[in-house]
Amino acid sequence: MLDLIFRVFDRNEDGVVEASEFVQGLSVMIRGDTDEITEFCYNVYDMNGDNTLGREELELCLKGCLMPGYGLEVEEIEDAERDLVDIAMKKLDVNRDGVITFEDFQTAVRRDPLLVQACGPCLISPKCMSRFLYTVTWDYRTYTSELLNNTVTSRKSKEMKGSGPRQSSTNLSTIFDIFH
Repeated sequence: MLDLIFRVFDRNEDGVVEASEFVQGLSVMIRGDTDEITEFCYNVYDMNGDNTLGREELELCLKGCLMPGYGLEVEEIEDAERDLVDIAMKKLDVNRDGVITFEDFQTAVRRDPLLVQACGPCLISPKCMSRFLYTVTWDYRTYTSELLNNTVTSRKSKEMKGSGPRQSSTNLSTIFDIFH
């Protein structure tokens, strides 16, 4: 999965994630809105870059997401992975044409936001995000409370008091502020 995320971060496709590409990628992963995160995840899953997700891509994304143990044998895991691919295709292929287009994926995610990572975990967990923000953010508590409570607090009153983030924007400019 890390190779796929690297490919999405490397926007100019030169094999190197430059500082600006890294900041842009983190901006989407940490502070992106629903549409940005949906597009990011879809691009991660689209391994061959053809703007569709086929059954083969889903199989590769979901392979290894189940581990042996807890009474599961290797054969049972392979069957379960095939079942997961079938379920993902049914949930995400809205128009039932055998491939998942971005429009299919976006429609499915709008109906059920948990489907954004239906093809594998490609976003930062809240715990890891919290640790990262603690390291690089001058007002960690503001970001963390929004992140963990999944709510947007009123920043206007905090900005007036000088205790909130410097900008009310949650996009790329906020991330640039963190690194500068």
